[in-house]
Amino acid sequence: MTAGFYHHDLFWAALLGLSFICAATLAQAATLRGESDGLAAQTRLPVTGSSVVVAAPRGYCIDPLASIEGARAAFVLMASCHSVTGDRRAPHPAIRGLLTASVDGSRNELPSPRELGRYFASEAGRAALARSGDAAATELGASFSRNGVFFLQARETGGDPAFGGRSWRAVFELNGRMVTATFRDLAGFPVTADEGFRAVGELVEEIRAASPVR
Repeated sequence: MTAGFYHHDLFWAALLGLSFICAATLAQAATLRGESDGLAAQTRLPVTGSSVVVAAPRGYCIDPLASIEGARAAFVLMASCHSVTGDRRAPHPAIRGLLTASVDGSRNELPSPRELGRYFASEAGRAALARSGDAAATELGASFSRNGVFFLQARETGGDPAFGGRSWRAVFELNGRMVTATFRDLAGFPVTADEGFRAVGELVEEIRAASPVR
């Protein structure tokens, strides 16, 4: 593993940490949002110069208030369309939780599955997975690579009570950008390991299908 990979992940870890702050904000705000002040349903968002199009799976909508886009990086948060829009008629996803997509536009080469596995097993990697930044709070679960995507499950202890504590990630390269898709469970909506991997896998498929071929 090269020194450049470690340097790159300092930014990557910060972006992931930011995503959890945004996710926590949305989870709390969604319970208070009503129909009168809801947002319009949005299911697609081009980011990083339209090189990647984040597309929400069925039942999920993008929350623009909790999403951040720049020329070199982007973070997009997706929640139940019912929660985002405040419309009681809006659909719920089959597997309820929070979805996020972090896109790194720096055009660095995607690390190999072995390198990614080593990184997330390290103290720095486990800290990047934790909303608190505490490596000791993160326990790694199953991981595997399939069709150019690295999948990883993790559990965080002592987190926000709004969340269930488990997350599933998928890391892949798309048009020269490194994309990290994440599914995070919510308290009161238990999710099996297979469902978690399926939910994050559906997000990967939607992003790949919606993005341009280059």
